[in-house]
Amino acid sequence: MRMFESKILIPIFVIFVVIGAMAYYGDKLSKVKEQKNIDEDKQLLRRLSSSIEQKSNLTVYDKLRQGKAIRYLVIGDSIGQSDGASEGNQWFSLLNQSLRDKYEVVPFMNRITMGGAVVLAGWIDYIEKIPKKPEGYDIVFICYGQNDQGSLKEEEFGAIYENLVRRIKQDNPFAEIVTIVESSLQSDSYPDIIKSISVHYQLINVDTRQAYRDSGFSIDSLTIDGVHPNDQGYKLYAEQIFDSINRQYDSGKRIAPLKDSLIYVNSSFTTGQTFTEWDSLNGFFKSGGSLIGNSSGFSAESEFEGEFLGLSYITDPNGGVLNVYIDGELRKQINTRLDFVVNWKSLVVNGLTKGKHRLKVEIAPQVSSSSQGTFANIVGFISN
Repeated sequence: MRMFESKILIPIFVIFVVIGAMAYYGDKLSKVKEQKNIDEDKQLLRRLSSSIEQKSNLTVYDKLRQGKAIRYLVIGDSIGQSDGASEGNQWFSLLNQSLRDKYEVVPFMNRITMGGAVVLAGWIDYIEKIPKKPEGYDIVFICYGQNDQGSLKEEEFGAIYENLVRRIKQDNPFAEIVTIVESSLQSDSYPDIIKSISVHYQLINVDTRQAYRDSGFSIDSLTIDGVHPNDQGYKLYAEQIFDSINRQYDSGKRIAPLKDSLIYVNSSFTTGQTFTEWDSLNGFFKSGGSLIGNSSGFSAESEFEGEFLGLSYITDPNGGVLNVYIDGELRKQINTRLDFVVNWKSLVVNGLTKGKHRLKVEIAPQVSSSSQGTFANIVGFISN
């Protein structure tokens, strides 16, 4: 009987040993397989990171052919950031989808855009806020003009626009630059300036007014307010931009090196920066790097050396009017009232003589019904 029991116990023991061994080695095999998957994922991430981060002499057209990641930058105003579009229908979102569908690439976007902005703001923001990353950008889109009308003289607009282009090409010598003529521009003066700069530096120019005309739809049916496109309007933007890139891709375009020759030879706008130090404050106090004041007669003064001067300030629903004096002469009044808070930059004067000048910014008494307060938030002054 005991022999019979032992004969039964031995196979049972063997079974337990086999099961235990399978569990042990199975677990080890699972861990080995899991580690292999982790290692493969790490290699994939390293390859993707390398394709994104390493700067090379590949153009966007080379990367489209090779299926590499695309990095691009948008510099512009409210149309540049697709104000008026519903989520997913921004012109850059639609462009991303077209690039993915046709070329099987992954686009990465960065933006320096602001509603109501002029090219002066984009120029300064590009100089001061965009870090010079080692990977650079493959495409840069510039979208200005609508707000520059009436804010900048044509010569000033062209000179700042050209220097922005030159800086982009210096920082990203293999990048394609796409200049966008906004659909809301009625006059040809600013579009012609953009086009002449585009031709001079061999850039892609996209005149979206042509797409609007060719669509057969009225401006009202393509915009939310006669200026900002709606979803259908931005779709036309995306299609025209994508078609323009495709044409250059098919033509085998190579990116032209930066020319030595300038269009605006005697321009003051070769460099610029925002200054935040003031010599004298009367009523204003410093807060978070800005000057804050809330009463007429408050003033701030500083000495500067430069051939132009601009002012950087924060708009506010209770914003007042700022009187800007240079060397004792009133040069400009700036109304800082706006229903939303945003950092705007306005050109005060250009063509100053070289040497030292005295700046004074003063909160004026309420001068118009559109200005409901005497509050001011001054970021700094801009000069070269």
